[in-house]
Amino acid sequence: MKVVSSIVLLWALLLTGATLCVAQSGEAPPASPEAPVQPLPFSHKKHAGDMKLPCTFCHVKPDPGVQMTLPGTAKCMRCHATMGTDKPGVQKLTEFVKSGTPIPWVQVYSVPGFVYWSHDVHLTAKVECASCHGDVVKMDTIAKVTNVTTMGGCVGCHKQREGPTGCMTCHEVNSAHLLMSPLPKKLRRIIHYADGI
Repeated sequence: MKVVSSIVLLWALLLTGATLCVAQSGEAPPASPEAPVQPLPFSHKKHAGDMKLPCTFCHVKPDPGVQMTLPGTAKCMRCHATMGTDKPGVQKLTEFVKSGTPIPWVQVYSVPGFVYWSHDVHLTAKVECASCHGDVVKMDTIAKVTNVTTMGGCVGCHKQREGPTGCMTCHEVNSAHLLMSPLPKKLRRIIHYADGI
């Protein structure tokens, strides 16, 4: 009886999640256009827009390709050792270089720990960076302008592009992400137990 109750509860939770997923897919709340305060005044408009630097010039995707990285100070100094040295932002960049301290950029987009997400999968599917991050070539300061990090944003995009929308696409039941997530302990045990059935 206990096993049956656990299975029923698991299916109820999955169906509730699927219902929320469908309900949010077209009606996700708009993203906040307010940009976080960053440690340096970096302009994507100038670098990616005016200078036409591709996203991958600064943001590399090391194996296994789950995350894109932010450039180290050495990358910035390739140009700024001689360009813009009189500007306060470049002078502050130089201070980071001299101290050996990485630039403490404030992350703008992130997904919860219980969600599996990979840049590699999306780039392989030919999803343009602007689809998720907005038209950064027109932004001096990066702000969260899409709802891409919400369940509704993801599902809406997957439906539009005819991508997979099943729960396991992003929520792997047996993944460490889900089992270690801030879900109630009892629910984590049920999910873990049901996965072994």
